[in-house]
Amino acid sequence: MPPTALLEGYRVVDLSVAAAGPLATAVLADQGADVIKVESPAGDFMRTIGTVRNGVSAVFASLNRSKRSICLDLKRPEGVDLLHRLVAGSDVVVHNLRPGVAERLGAGYDELRSLRPDLVYCAITGWGEQGPSIQRPAYDSVVQAASGWAAHQGGMPPGEPQFVRNAVCDKTTGLTVAQLVTAALLARERTGEGRRIGVSMLHAGLAFLWPDGMQTATFLDGGDDDGPRATQPPVHRTADGWISISVILAAEFRALCATLGLDALADDPVFLDNGARSRHAARLWETVDPVLATWPTEQLSRALDAVGVPNAVVRAPSTVHDDPQVVANDLLVEIRDPAAGRMRVPRVVGDLSPEPFALPRPAPALGEHTDNVLAELGLSMAEIAALREGGTVR
Repeated sequence: MPPTALLEGYRVVDLSVAAAGPLATAVLADQGADVIKVESPAGDFMRTIGTVRNGVSAVFASLNRSKRSICLDLKRPEGVDLLHRLVAGSDVVVHNLRPGVAERLGAGYDELRSLRPDLVYCAITGWGEQGPSIQRPAYDSVVQAASGWAAHQGGMPPGEPQFVRNAVCDKTTGLTVAQLVTAALLARERTGEGRRIGVSMLHAGLAFLWPDGMQTATFLDGGDDDGPRATQPPVHRTADGWISISVILAAEFRALCATLGLDALADDPVFLDNGARSRHAARLWETVDPVLATWPTEQLSRALDAVGVPNAVVRAPSTVHDDPQVVANDLLVEIRDPAAGRMRVPRVVGDLSPEPFALPRPAPALGEHTDNVLAELGLSMAEIAALREGGTVR
């Protein structure tokens, strides 16, 4: 059977750069949408970020997989006209321009909706569309600081703030946007009406952190216990590596204590339940960690598996692809980029039956599909050549 394309027939115009917007539209492309990445002649700056091979950035390639790229100079009237023609035949527009910029470029919601009344339009911002910070630039790190992430990563008891060492606010924003866009498309199928969606990184990051990371700020009238608590256990050193262990259920905690010869610890009323163990996490692990450090990692993991204690050996990024569970589920696949060669990438997330998802396609070169997309809009090759000569397209 052919690969599944859940969003086949939907066209997405992607005006976004950096990470949040491109990730959102990459998810839509994974699911079958025709995503056209509209870039300025200079291109998305992410094309030069991070690890690069033969001019291809690994980060850009991941965030812009399975898309088509065209170059339009939206500072020229001709470029805006081409964008309008593209939008008129599209279903979704996504951008992450600062408030007011889209309107100045001729890409505001009201203007584009006049071309496509049932358009789903999503504006991604760093800080929202009202308030004192809306014109401030926003990268993942500054949003982590503002939303509580960095302070939360300081640990228990509160220590020096630290960043999550990946673009967590960008990515939570991107996944939220992808879900909202598909929800809006579903609503459009039912009502015939489009939607305007606004999502800020601050809101998405704060909402994602809130359930566990902000639990002590949740109850406004006080709680049974308002003290700070750990939301994740620490990573533990072993004799030859590192391991993660989580003991939430009483049976798991008792099994851990029995395996390590710490039976008295299981009967200590200070650690009676998971809430108590969380509140007194530092004291608990001060006792357990020296024992863990005497065990070889793999032997400890097997022993904990045997008694049902949740654990995982800490894998280095360079070896995750060899993990038997990753291999057994084909979580990573190999594709070939024309410039960079072979690439290892995640398989499209989710297992559908009976047809699988198609493999991701390599990210497009800058302006790789300009001629093709403009021809689909009805332009002749002579017209396209004239636009290129004039600097409107690349």
